Amino acid sequence: MPDNNRPYDQIRKTILAIYSAPTERPHFINLARFIEEWDEKEFSEKESEGLRIFEDLQSLSAFLESKGLSAQSDEVFRLILHTFPEKYFPSLPWLKESEDIDFKLMDDAGFVIQSRNYPDYVQEAFRLFNEQFRKVNRKLPAFAKEVELNLFKERGSGDAGELFRRFADLAEKLQETTMKDVPWTLIKQLAMKMNNTLNAFNASYLLLKSLDEVKKARPSPGLRDNMLRNEKFFLRNYYWKSIDESQAKNDHTNLVFFIDKYLPMVDTGYERSNLLMMRDKALKEINEIPTGFVNYTLIGFALLVIVSILLSEPEQKKTLNLDRARRQILVSKRGADNILTPEDESANHEEQLLQSALEVKSRTGLRERKPPVRPHNRKLNIYEIRHVIFQKMRIDYLKEQKLDPLQEEKLAELIDDYNKRCEFYDYEPEVREKVHWDAKIYAPRIVQDAQDMIESWKKKDVVQEFFDQSTDQLLSLSNPAHVQAIIKRLKLYGYYKEKEIPSVWNESAKRALLDFKVSNLAIVDSTWDLKTQKVLFGQ
Repeated sequence: MPDNNRPYDQIRKTILAIYSAPTERPHFINLARFIEEWDEKEFSEKESEGLRIFEDLQSLSAFLESKGLSAQSDEVFRLILHTFPEKYFPSLPWLKESEDIDFKLMDDAGFVIQSRNYPDYVQEAFRLFNEQFRKVNRKLPAFAKEVELNLFKERGSGDAGELFRRFADLAEKLQETTMKDVPWTLIKQLAMKMNNTLNAFNASYLLLKSLDEVKKARPSPGLRDNMLRNEKFFLRNYYWKSIDESQAKNDHTNLVFFIDKYLPMVDTGYERSNLLMMRDKALKEINEIPTGFVNYTLIGFALLVIVSILLSEPEQKKTLNLDRARRQILVSKRGADNILTPEDESANHEEQLLQSALEVKSRTGLRERKPPVRPHNRKLNIYEIRHVIFQKMRIDYLKEQKLDPLQEEKLAELIDDYNKRCEFYDYEPEVREKVHWDAKIYAPRIVQDAQDMIESWKKKDVVQEFFDQSTDQLLSLSNPAHVQAIIKRLKLYGYYKEKEIPSVWNESAKRALLDFKVSNLAIVDSTWDLKTQKVLFGQ
């Protein structure tokens, strides 16, 4: 029998208790204590248990946020960061770097160049580089500022521009010698020193990135790879610093901007999950504009439009438009109830039906709308461009799948509809670029959309025939076909983790059902009932 006094089991119990009573403070105190006890122990299964605890805490934090309990959600999130920091923050570069410059390397290189009778122009190039390099090292903060101003380049001014020219000259002259890596190594050390001692992450990144402008010299492949890794590391540091600063200032717009910039670089699921959660919270804050502000803005805009019309029209027409003007003001202030004419109401209703028919539901959670059938005679808006790009990704995925004839027919209809609406379109470049970033961030969810399409195209199976007879009958957990249908659905939505689909209801299925009910019904049990069935199968 399991030992229920183990910290891991206590953690699981406490998490379930928080689901049941999410505002009870003692539960959060106990959770922190049990996790601390668990973290202090060392045992063989700690890594696998840690992964389960991490995932459970993430689900709990998301659940609390969905219930409007931001303070409790943030408390759980801080607990995650404290216990599992390695799952969020970037690791250090693979090579341990010094925080200072290896000037012995510089001196040894100078000795070799002089003792082996290198040409005078090489010795002179080395002397000038040595002097300028030592100069910027003495004034490193000022040099970092110049690099951030993009002055470390061929035509750059100040010490940064001078160092670039001295470096490029020396690197070119040493390219065919055994000393070719010396100037590159020293510049790399300078970048590392700025990163470690000044926290000048962006300057460190730009310093190495600017070396791409040197066309006639390159370091050895091993050193080049190491510099590229450091370059990526500095950029990650810069984005995380910017994200942290935006959070501290409650600058939600900048927070979303830097997360969007950083997400394409993220290569771990945990870090990506964390960033997407932060992004969703920030977007909610951005979209929460006070209702009063919106109302007054609309009223002011309507008044401005009316005054402009009245001033521009002949006197005899102004009187005729007063009733219409009054109606516009009242519509802006109180809504259209009892004010619009029957003709207006009919037109508005038709427009709403049309827009509703074009809206596309997606796992991304982003608003998406089909463009009208071509010709558009205008530039598409961001919601329509999302559909153009996201739907293309879905279709490309579907083309790679092995489909039966019926599904192939459905795909052909989908492609035909897409071509009629999306084959050629006009757009604002900055809007399309933003959507491309969205596509990279939400690529896994867009693929899930396509998988959902395949599921919806499948022929009726035993379960569908069961539903056709009555939607109030409950699938039986003793029927192997029903069990497999339930587990397949849980697996489709990411709750069932095992590879094989069993025909017997087991512990893994119970856990998956529990997680599904917690996330979608806010119910903490693994009971199979009619309410759960209707939500799971979308009845």
